[in-house]
Amino acid sequence: MAWLREEQPNLVACVRRAAGTGEHGTAWRIAAALFEFFYRQKAWDDWVTTHTLGVASARAAGERDGVASLLGRLAIAHRERMEHEKAEECFREALTIWTELGDDEGQAWVAGRYAHACREQGRYDEAVELCLRALAACDRSGALQEAGIVHNNLSGIHRDAGDLDEALTHAEEAIAAFEETGYGRGRAWARNNAANVHRDAGRFTAAIELYERVLDERRDLGDDYGAALTIRELGHALCASGDLAAGTARLRECVDLFAPDDANAEIARRLLATYEAGAADAD
Repeated sequence: MAWLREEQPNLVACVRRAAGTGEHGTAWRIAAALFEFFYRQKAWDDWVTTHTLGVASARAAGERDGVASLLGRLAIAHRERMEHEKAEECFREALTIWTELGDDEGQAWVAGRYAHACREQGRYDEAVELCLRALAACDRSGALQEAGIVHNNLSGIHRDAGDLDEALTHAEEAIAAFEETGYGRGRAWARNNAANVHRDAGRFTAAIELYERVLDERRDLGDDYGAALTIRELGHALCASGDLAAGTARLRECVDLFAPDDANAEIARRLLATYEAGAADAD
């Protein structure tokens, strides 16, 4: 990660140069290789730039798998920037291509993440349908880690819909899959989802203990962004449990960890304002 941060401008320049000189196979493959780094760093501008160039290069090279790979990854950047129409266009085309190619792993990858986008827009029936499609593709391809990601998404969908028992069942399915495959970042993510369920159910002690465990795991993994998300949810749980002093302190902490224009920073600011107003009313 340190090397990638140092070389980021050069790597972006490599994608530009490769695309500009007709080395299209190289251009889209470098862009695809940078996805995980951009995703973790939330380097949205370079992410969108390289992946847009990558899609164009894959089209020029006639490599449909490259087009689908880059469109799915570009869709996530648009989703995280709340550019829902652009994200949906990318997800739909990527899923169509993987289906036409008969690639189950590609279908599972895109369908599971498209489901997340539908969930964020309150389209729960579509989100569940996409998750079930993704799980079927995982079963056919034997992609256990990907199945864990889909179960994690289903946990969030059912929690949003108020079905907390089903949400916890899917979170536990995800944890088991990630433990079996050794995917530490995924396991921390699934445990964070389980903690969310406990918090929503009013089981604050269980939620707070699990958030603190996840926070340690994410810090050990160097997942700074994930740690910031957990701090926000921990602050929310502490406030909801009645410990406003500790909870609002955690919320202030996490606001400073996000970029000012990050949607997750705005969520933290709204939570903080709500609980500070409640504290003022109580006084």
